[in-house]
Amino acid sequence: MTDAPVVQLNLSAELSNAHRDLNSTLHRLAAFAAVGERLGKLPRDLDLPAPDILIRFGHQGSEGEYQEEPPEVRDNFAEYCARFSVVGMVTACEEFLHRVLFTASIGAASHEHNGRLTGPEFNEMREGIRKEVRRSSVDGLALAALRRLNLEESVVPQISYFRSVHGIRKCLLHRGGIVREDDVDEEGFLRAVWCRPVFLLGDEEIKSFPLLGKDGDTISFRFDETARSWRLGDHVKLTARDCQDIAWTLSAFAQQTIQACSQALVALAGGKANGEP
Repeated sequence: MTDAPVVQLNLSAELSNAHRDLNSTLHRLAAFAAVGERLGKLPRDLDLPAPDILIRFGHQGSEGEYQEEPPEVRDNFAEYCARFSVVGMVTACEEFLHRVLFTASIGAASHEHNGRLTGPEFNEMREGIRKEVRRSSVDGLALAALRRLNLEESVVPQISYFRSVHGIRKCLLHRGGIVREDDVDEEGFLRAVWCRPVFLLGDEEIKSFPLLGKDGDTISFRFDETARSWRLGDHVKLTARDCQDIAWTLSAFAQQTIQACSQALVALAGGKANGEP
């Protein structure tokens, strides 16, 4: 009787790969929104790519969400592309969180079993994750991954922005961007907050490149919050700049999640409780 094969996993590398894949998708979809905005400014009688071509360009392997007829798309080209972009970004984040939850679960289970999991133990863990994914909200996936590693929600401050952007996704995907009762809070608003990266030369915001500076000039960077709200019945419309800023926000959220989970996995591998030196 031969020994069962042993598979070794580099969990830190798995997390890094998940983050890399997400950033690649966010970058592509932000560019897709920018292309759509530029094409939308062209004359109405100019021939543009058919919607199915656009979807293949912006598509990242999720749900083929939109099926509008070409005339409708042509009249609202920038809005169409921005909508597709944001829906795709949040969907990519969901896939990223699935991977993080799975990796964190392997790390926690491996620690409990002295660094080794048998086939049946692995399959049982995987089935448990599938059940949890089905009954969890999207932000719940992030919380579940943190809980696996005994981490508090506070280690990922950007999670509030992710929840906010996910609310926009639901409206854009399921209600065509028209705010309905399921979207609004007790005051009758759909609210969203995300971050806008700001580069500064001294105290002045840098709005165009290339940049000519002087001796002694200093360049700094910060995130400013962008807060938007829509009333019941409003149409959610986003610009290419909004999409770019949302991509930055989701990437920062992912970076914080990866950093917290990686540090916790290293602590587990070293046999230390989280927070111990």
